[in-house]
Amino acid sequence: MPLFLAIHKWKKEDYMTVTRKVLEVLQSLPEDVCLCFSYIGNLEAWCIYKAKSKEAGKKVKEFFEQKIPEMETEVKPVLRFYPPSPDIYTIIHTLVATQ
Repeated sequence: MPLFLAIHKWKKEDYMTVTRKVLEVLQSLPEDVCLCFSYIGNLEAWCIYKAKSKEAGKKVKEFFEQKIPEMETEVKPVLRFYPPSPDIYTIIHTLVATQ
């Protein structure tokens, strides 16, 4: 299943609004998207989402932009490197194929 890193950012004055909306929105994520974990920093969060398709990255971005316009969201596809997962073979294959 594809993984996506979503970087969510918001302004200090929107902190309470964004927090409230995020708690509501996380209960209604699209069916084919699952939040794996989040790291929250000062006015931003880094979240890993698992999805059923590669196109879900665009869906995650659009979903959050629509539901929480006070928050910017950037989504990038990622591979899991550590702890080891099947994604590591994709990385190894890419390294060997370019040699």
